Amino acid sequence: RSYKKQIFSEGFANTLKENQNIDTIGLISCGFSIGENNSFCKTIETIAKNEKITDLDLSSNFLDSEQCMALTNLLRETKTLRSLNLYSNGVMNRGLLLLSIGLVENKSLENLNLGRNSLGDEAVITLSKSLSLSNSLRKLYLNKNIIREEGYKAISLFLKKTKTLEVLHLSENAGISKESCKSLSEALE
Repeated sequence: RSYKKQIFSEGFANTLKENQNIDTIGLISCGFSIGENNSFCKTIETIAKNEKITDLDLSSNFLDSEQCMALTNLLRETKTLRSLNLYSNGVMNRGLLLLSIGLVENKSLENLNLGRNSLGDEAVITLSKSLSLSNSLRKLYLNKNIIREEGYKAISLFLKKTKTLEVLHLSENAGISKESCKSLSEALE
């Protein structure tokens, strides 16, 4: 199985080098998982080198810290990536802490989907601080995580600072209190 992924990764790299017209890549449920770092990291390195890629969907691949670091490097290097879908990857708090480093440096990302990743308050606080430095993000999906009071407060502070965000998706998180609802409402005024 690992050998097949290595062949895929090498073949994929060659395809991207030969075809510079590809701008959207979907690697959904490709079985990249813990222990498959080599093929995943090579694939991400190849994508980072391609200056045409604008949309990358890696949903449902269950990424570990090393793989999140490869994505951090992608975010740092790319000047064209507008959309990154990491829905249902088990990113969790540690992975998002790594990704936040790349998000601070990225100036092109407009759409970020982090839904269903078991993100808690710590991760959302870090994410909110990182995204406060972004002037490009228009859509942020944080649905189906475990955001609680402190996370909602951080999101409220982020909403007060951002000038570009148009869509914020927070459905199916942990219970939201009246205080958090009020804080979010005030931030949107």
